Amino acid sequence: MPTAGMRKQINRSRRLLDDHLSHPDALRRQEQRLASWGEPADDFLQTAGLVLGLALYQVQRDSARAPQTGEELWHNVTRLLDPEAARPDLLAGLPTDLDPDTLRQIQALRLASAGISPAAVIRWIRLLRTAHDVAEHLA
Repeated sequence: MPTAGMRKQINRSRRLLDDHLSHPDALRRQEQRLASWGEPADDFLQTAGLVLGLALYQVQRDSARAPQTGEELWHNVTRLLDPEAARPDLLAGLPTDLDPDTLRQIQALRLASAGISPAAVIRWIRLLRTAHDVAEHLA
């Protein structure tokens, strides 16, 4: 999938996250999480949308040979985002000609997922869980 497809998946995923948070229960739960984590909402949710977009991109790229139904697609995205599961590198094989802000965010995610500090690992797991919640809701 070319860079345009990657950008499309990121934008789609951020809209899906916004749609998910339009439900009062999901919004309340996420607001409580962000408050307890001390995370700024806008930055965290933009990054969680990016994580969801990366997972969606990877699943669609890996399944290009065997098309999936919508339900199968979201089950595979949910599995990829499960913080407890062993998974292939979510950040491998991505296009390199994305906009600078997205590339900076991806680099920060690579560092966080590599466990450079306990705080980074905790944030990575929180991002995975947030993106996982959205994918699970769609599955």
